[in-house]
Amino acid sequence: MDILREKTPDINELHNDGGYGSKENDEKCSEFEITQIQTAIRGNASVVDITIEKNEADQYQVSCLCQKVVATKGRKLYKAVFNETICARCPLNHQCNFVKVRTDERRRYYFSEKEYYRKKRAHNILNIPPERRTLRANIEATVSEYRRTMPDGKVKVRDDLRLCSLRSQLG
Repeated sequence: MDILREKTPDINELHNDGGYGSKENDEKCSEFEITQIQTAIRGNASVVDITIEKNEADQYQVSCLCQKVVATKGRKLYKAVFNETICARCPLNHQCNFVKVRTDERRRYYFSEKEYYRKKRAHNILNIPPERRTLRANIEATVSEYRRTMPDGKVKVRDDLRLCSLRSQLG
């Protein structure tokens, strides 16, 4: 990211593939104020859309269709506790993926900082125009086209270091 920022100092939006999401990239993008648009994210889509936002006080606010709560930090994870009375009135109540705890009749959602950044990346694509949501790095197709012309699908590469070493030995 440092090299990318050095070569393109005016960058404010970065489109990358689903495999490039990481805490380090998220932190660098935040530091450089770059919006990361991630495509090809795999996984099952949830029926109930859960959003996680960070407020000015560095607290996480977790919201669903019917309510918004502030999460508290546990030993390893953050915990958002939702009011069961409000959940009972929600039209998506039976499809909700929260964990229901029977002892105090509350629904809890546990998440990590990694989950916050993942959801943020996934949500960023909704903030750009629809025609730009399908932009993809085309390296896979480029390599595939290039390999087709090579014998046995292998690219001919010369190992310059080995040749230099061999030449120096031969004199």
